[in-house]
This record gives sequence, structure tokens and C-alpha cells, in this order.
Amino acid sequence: MEHEVFVPVPAEALRVALRAPATAVRGVPGLQLDPAADGGAEGAAGALTGRLRLRLDGRTITYRGTLRLTTEADGTYVFEAEGGEARGTGHGRATVRLRLTPAEGGTRVVLEVRSRVEGRGARLDPAAAERGIRALLTQAVEALAGDAGGRAGASGQGPA
Repeated sequence: MEHEVFVPVPAEALRVALRAPATAVRGVPGLQLDPAADGGAEGAAGALTGRLRLRLDGRTITYRGTLRLTTEADGTYVFEAEGGEARGTGHGRATVRLRLTPAEGGTRVVLEVRSRVEGRGARLDPAAAERGIRALLTQAVEALAGDAGGRAGASGQGPA
């Protein structure tokens, strides 16, 4: 699945925010990082740990697992998440590739999502699940942009 969001924040301000993984994901709806990760500390192999509570297709599924953020040579940011259901035997894995493209008045954020789920998540209506994931991605990018825009405005590097 590919999803695009325009935000009125310069691409460089978003890049600065994306350099700190715990800060970059702070606005993801339903994500609660473990206390050590909340302050920006990373666990084993640079992974953040925590829970992601998803509300999709009228159901709530909570996954407990890890999240890693890496940057590729071409500037693409890659979020890799993996976790098991907090209540159940299901498992999920997702990779979100995030590309920033400067545009007039802000930045186009293009997200490419690949996922595989087993258990309760696999039984969701695919169209409803996709709508929910698109909404979650939009909210997460807008929260990142709000945080990045606030920092850029405070430092005099862009709009607040």
C-alpha cells in the first residue's frame, strides 16, 4: 500500500525530527513506548520497545514488540515493526518506507507499507483495515510535522 500526505513544514525540519527515533514516533496514535524508550533510550540493537494499540474495523488489537528506524543511502527512512498480540497468539510485522519530497509550501511525505499479520489482525476486513491504517499514517505524519514545525519555528529555521 502506498499513502501520501502533504504537510506545510520544510523537508529539512522533518529530517531533523526523524533523527531521534523515540521523538519521530511520539505522535503515532495508540503507540506507547516502554519507559526507557520514552526518554529516547534505545534497547538492544537500537530497537525501541512498547505497545501499539490499533482500532481497526470496530476491533481493538494491541501488539507488543519492537520498532527500528534506519535511513538508507538515498535518504529513505525505514521503520520496521514486529510484535505479538498482547492477548492472543497472533503476530504482525510491518515495514514502512518514508520518503520526503520538498514541495511548494511544504513537503510531500510518501509512505510505502508492507505488512504481514497472523491471528486476529488477519481476520479483519481488508478494506476497513486499510482505511484505518491510512488514517493512522496521516495522523502520525501530521503529528511529526507539528513537532518538527514547532522546533523549526523556535529555532528561526522555518514556519511555526
